[in-house]
Amino acid sequence: MRTTEGFKLTLVWIAGCFAAVVVGLAPISAAMSNGHYIPVGADAFYHARRILDTVADPSRFFQFDPAMHVPEGSLVTWPWAYDWTMSRIVRLALALHLGTEPLAILDKLPVLGFVIAQTLMLVICRQLRLGVAATLITLLATAFFPLNQIQYGIGNFHHHFAEHLFVLGALASGLGWLRQPDSLARAALTGVVLGISVGVHTAQFIVQIPLVCALAWMWLKSMPLPRHVPVFAGTLALATFAVALPSLALREGHFDVYTLSWFQVYFASCTAVFCVLLARLRRSPRNIGMLIITAILVALPALGEIVFAERFITNGVNGMDTIGEVRSPWHVGLQPAGISQLIGYYTPLIFLLPLTLGYSAWRLAPEIEGPRIFFWIACVLGLVLVTQQLRMNYFGSFALYLPWIVAADERARRAARPAYLLAALGAIGVLFYAPTMAFTLAARRPLANDIYYQMTQPIYSTLADACQRDPGAVLAQPFDGHYIRFRTDCSVIANNFLVTPQHERKYLEVSRLLSMPAAQVLGAAPYVKYVFVQRYNLSKVLPSGAVQFTPRGNLEDPDLPLVHELLTAKADQLPAHYRLLKELAFPGNADAPYARLFELDRN
Repeated sequence: MRTTEGFKLTLVWIAGCFAAVVVGLAPISAAMSNGHYIPVGADAFYHARRILDTVADPSRFFQFDPAMHVPEGSLVTWPWAYDWTMSRIVRLALALHLGTEPLAILDKLPVLGFVIAQTLMLVICRQLRLGVAATLITLLATAFFPLNQIQYGIGNFHHHFAEHLFVLGALASGLGWLRQPDSLARAALTGVVLGISVGVHTAQFIVQIPLVCALAWMWLKSMPLPRHVPVFAGTLALATFAVALPSLALREGHFDVYTLSWFQVYFASCTAVFCVLLARLRRSPRNIGMLIITAILVALPALGEIVFAERFITNGVNGMDTIGEVRSPWHVGLQPAGISQLIGYYTPLIFLLPLTLGYSAWRLAPEIEGPRIFFWIACVLGLVLVTQQLRMNYFGSFALYLPWIVAADERARRAARPAYLLAALGAIGVLFYAPTMAFTLAARRPLANDIYYQMTQPIYSTLADACQRDPGAVLAQPFDGHYIRFRTDCSVIANNFLVTPQHERKYLEVSRLLSMPAAQVLGAAPYVKYVFVQRYNLSKVLPSGAVQFTPRGNLEDPDLPLVHELLTAKADQLPAHYRLLKELAFPGNADAPYARLFELDRN
C-alpha cells in the first residue's frame, strides 16, 4: 500500500509539533515555585499583572498605569490587543474547565503557540514546494532553535512569541497569495494578518515591508502583479485602523512609533496607497520617479519617529545598554565567553549569517517567480534585522537555516540519489545544533529564568505585606520594577520599559536617586515610601569564560552609591529615617547582606 504525500506530511507535522512541545516544556523548573506556576522573564511579570487583573474583572483592564513611572504614571506602550486577547483565552479555558488556576493556563499558552508556529512553518514549506524530508528538517530546525525555546518556553508569555507568529503568518499568507495571485480571499487574508499584527507590538508594521518590496521588485521587472492588490491594500488599512481604534494613545491623538497610535494607521495607509499605485501604473522612468517622490513626501510626517526609532535600534537611549535583549549579536560575541553565548542563542549558524545573507541576495537577483522573490527578500531583510538586536531574532531566525534547506531540496530533486543528500543535510544540521541541545533540553533554570529574582523572593513577600498595609512608591533599580508591580500593591519610579522619552527620564531619575547619599533621598523624592536595594554584581566573568561567584560584590563593577551605603551600613547604625524590614545574606557572609528592604519613616 503506497503512502500518500498528505499522510507523510501529517506525520511530519505531528513530529514537528511533538518536538516543539518537548522543547517548550523543558524549562519548567523556571516556571514552578513551591508547586505553583509563575511567569518567566521580567517582562512576563508585567504582562501577568495586566492579564490576570483582566481575567478576574474585565473592567480592570488598563492602558494607563498610575503605578509605574510615579508620580506621573504613564501610558502602557505595549498594545492593548495582546494582553486583552490573552485574558479572553484564559477566561475561555476557565469556562471550559480546562484548568482552575489562571496563571497555570497562561503559562502554557506559549507552548500552544509553538504548535501554531510549526503549523505555519509547514504552510511556508508547502508554498515553497519543499519535499517531505526537507519539510521535516525545517520543522525540527525550528523546534530546536535555542531562541525559539526562550520565546515559546513555558511561562514566558511575553509578547515575543506572538510577534514571531505574526512574522511567520505574514510570510505564509503572502506566499499563499503570490502562489495563487487570482485569489481574492488570500489577498484579503494577507491584508488582515499584516494589519492586526500591530496589536501585538507597535513595531510589527515592519512585517509589511518585505511584501511591499516584493511587489515593487516584480513591478520593476515588468512582472504581472497579483490580482486584487486594491483588496489587499484596503483590508490592510482597515484592519490596522480596527485594531488601533480601541488604543488610548490613538484616541488621545498620539502619533508615536512606540505606542499603538495614528503612526501605525498612517504607515499602513501609505503602504496601501503605494501598493495601489504599483498596480495602477506601468513601469516607466517617469512613474519610477513619481513613486520615489511620493515615498519621500509621505515619509516626512514620520521623520521624527523614524529618528527616534533609529535611537532605539542603535541603543542610543540612556540605560538601554543594561538590557540584555537589545544588545546586538556582534556586541555579545565580543564579550568574555561571548562566542559560546552566541552559539547558545543561535547555534553556530550565526557565523554563517553573512554568507546566508549574500546567498539570499544572489538568489533574489535572477528570480522570476513571485513567491520566491518574496521569500528571498524576507530572508535578506530578516537577516539584516537579526544583526541589530537579540530581541529582533524573530524577524529573521527562519532565514538562518531555511535558505540552505531550500537549496539542498532543489539540489536533491536533480540528484540521482536525493535521499543521501537530504540525509547529509540532516546530519550537518545535527552537528550545528549539537552544542546547544544539552542546554535546550536538560539544563535546570533558575526561577523566572532570573537568578537575582530567585535569590530575592523573600524580599518581595515582605514588601507585599508592607504595601498591603501601607502602599506607596518603591525606589528600586529598574530591573526590579516589573517584579514589584506584579508581587505587590506598591508603585515604582522606573522599570524595564525603556522606549519613550519619559521612560528615559525616569530611568535617569532612578540613577540620580541611587547615586545620592541616603540622607538626601527623603527630600529629593518625597513620594518614596520604600527603598529596595540589592547587588547585581554577584559574579564576574573570567578571561577563560568561567563565571566566578562574588558574594560580597564584584569590585570591578561597583554598586551605585546609595546601594553601597545601605548594604554596608551596620544594622544598628542605619541612616536616620530608614527602618530595616528585611535583609538577605549568603551563609558565612551575614555581615555582608546582598539585599535589603527599608521603609522610610518621615515623621
